Order: sequence, then structure tokens, then C-alpha cells
Amino acid sequence: MLYAARGSTWVKLMADVDTEAWVRAHAEKYFTFATEPVPVHTVWTIVGGTEFAPSDRDYVRFETSLPSGEKCRYLLSATNRILVVDLPTGPWRWLYVLRALRHVFRWELQAEGALFLHGVALTTDTHGICILGRSQSGKSALSFALARRGGWNWVTQDDISIIRRNDHWEIIGWPGSLRLRPSAFDVFPDLRAHLPLLTHPANALEASLPETESRVRLFPTEVSDLTGAKIQAQAKLSAILFLDPSAPAGAITRMSRSALRSALLSAWDVLPERRAGVAALDARLGNSLWRDLVFNPALFDIYGVPDISSLEQRLEALVIEINGWEIDRTALLAPETTAQSVADLVAKKS
Repeated sequence: MLYAARGSTWVKLMADVDTEAWVRAHAEKYFTFATEPVPVHTVWTIVGGTEFAPSDRDYVRFETSLPSGEKCRYLLSATNRILVVDLPTGPWRWLYVLRALRHVFRWELQAEGALFLHGVALTTDTHGICILGRSQSGKSALSFALARRGGWNWVTQDDISIIRRNDHWEIIGWPGSLRLRPSAFDVFPDLRAHLPLLTHPANALEASLPETESRVRLFPTEVSDLTGAKIQAQAKLSAILFLDPSAPAGAITRMSRSALRSALLSAWDVLPERRAGVAALDARLGNSLWRDLVFNPALFDIYGVPDISSLEQRLEALVIEINGWEIDRTALLAPETTAQSVADLVAKKS
């Protein structure tokens, strides 16, 4: 039995030793782990496999699709806050147990006031940046390139959480995978030799897809191993960088508040978890159901639909208090540009 925490939220994990070891190895930079019962209230129990599930609970069954097309079955006891991942033991079970942990931590964090953005985040020892941009603008490849150059610590990919802490905004990262298109091998040719060593189970499935649709996935631990960048699970936010392929070469231009607001709205995920390819805006407009957007729709029965107006107020506060910069990717990759020079620039208040 293993206990995991993010902030003040503790989760009990009941699974086989291989699942527990895999989850701990991939998330120990992001979560706190303990093997003994913790002297605080445990909010959730995540169970890896029905053979470990407590019996006689009011379970509701539901399913979500794996990338392979198979179904991941879940059992949820809302009364007892028990979420069971019903998959055979192995990499897919391990991955979905970690995903379940991540999702319940994120739902709890939203209740504390967190915002969720789609992008990447890195940090120096003192200044964190979030890189946002339209789909296929090159955020992932840029973040990997910056990690390789040195001076940056890795925070998170895709799933960015931002929350107000005392006198500053804080970036909170998650153990999600970095996804690179195969074209990244043209930019990072040495990465191809490491491909057989990458352990994300979706990589074997992605290899059979057309190149325009496939991705190569690296866990944060693998990003760290290949780049030398340290993993830093949270950081003080200094600025938002918006990657714009149409920006002049080498540009780093201060964004107006209205431009920053538009960039944040386009990157705002609203939900603590979201299935790929769906848009929360559709639910906000009444064109789809909120429950159709997430991996674990039954969690709405516990947390309810997010308070959009309250989240919008926090987003507006972020617009007012944090500077945004429109950038061309070459500006960050120029030979003379260092992590510290970028941090010094974006930390400017005027």
C-alpha cells in the first residue's frame, strides 16, 4: 500500500507492487509518497485492479477508450471516494493508475482556485515561464530544445496549473508525457537512437499511424535523462510567452493586456481533465455535455461543473498581474540567448 500527496490532498493507492513501484518512479518529483498511513485525512483511494478493490461498495461502472481502441473500465464509489482502474496488470494499468492520481489531484486543486492551461512550462532557479501557442505552433519541440540547452528546469508539458499563492502566481506541474511529432527527429537527429528505450506504451501504437498523426511520447523522467534538465514540480510564474509563428524572426514583443487575455482564453482548459480533441467551449455554449469532455465523467457527481464565472475572475487577475510576451521561437534559440537572459527579460514589470 502506498500513499501519495499533492499539497494537502492525500490519496491511498492499493495495487500490486509493480504498479506502485512504477507510479512512484514516474511521479516522485511531483508527488510526496509514503508507505505508512499518514496522520491526516486521506481524500481518495485509487485502486489498481479489481482484485484489490474493497467489496460491498456502491460502485458505478463506466468506460473510456484507450489509444489502442480498447476500453479502460473504471469503478467509482462516490460515497467512499474510491476509484478502481479495471485493467490487466502491465504498462497500461500503470499508466491509467497514474492518470487517475493526476486527475483527482487536479480536481481537488481546482476547488482551491487553480486555472488550467494547455502549454509547456520551464523555469530557471528563480523565474518560471509558460509557453502557450496555437496547435502545431511548435511548443513541445521548443521546450525540448530549451531543456537541452541548459539553464532550464523542466516543469510540465500540456497540463499547466496556475494558482495564486500569497503574493505571487505559482506554476504547478504534473507527470504527463511530452509529445513530439516524428518531424522532431529532423531537429533532434540523436533522439532517434533513443526511441527503442522510450517506455510509454502508446509509442508502439503511434508508430503504425501516418506520420502526420503520430507522436513520440517521453515521460518527464526520460526528458530529464535525455536533456540533463532537472525536474522542478512547481515554480514562481514570471511571464507568459506566446509562440507565434507569424512573428518577425527573433521577436520578443510585449503583449497588450487584450492580446494576453485572448492568448490565455485560447489556452484555457477550464476542466481539470479533458479528453484530447474536445473543446470545453462547446459545453459552455450548450453544444455538448460537460460529461462528454472528460476521462472520468463520474467525477462531476462529486465536484460538479466548475464555477466558470469565478474562474474567469481569476483569469482576469492573471491578465492584470502577469506580463505576456509574443515571441518567435528563434529568439529563444539564438546562440547568444541564455536561460538567465530570458528570465531577466520576462521578469521586467514595465
